Amino acid sequence: MGWFTVLAFIGIFPTALVLGELRLKTDSLWPAWLAHNIANLLSARLALGGFIHLQNLAAEVLFAPDGGGLVIMALFVLLGFCMLRQRK
Repeated sequence: MGWFTVLAFIGIFPTALVLGELRLKTDSLWPAWLAHNIANLLSARLALGGFIHLQNLAAEVLFAPDGGGLVIMALFVLLGFCMLRQRK
């Protein structure tokens, strides 16, 4: 199992937190579904379209656009916990 697989599994938690809070906040599944598909569309387009060229492993681990990058994970954790605190 490669680093990207491990980071992807770790990245599932913050993504699930944000999408789950979005679902609870809107009382509908559709906004979370739409946000999930927009994120997939953007990351696939950026990565597969050749718009992003990360030169080394450190850059890929930090900035991968598919939710597996540490920067994206940190932003999703921050957003998720902000949404969670706002709900309480």
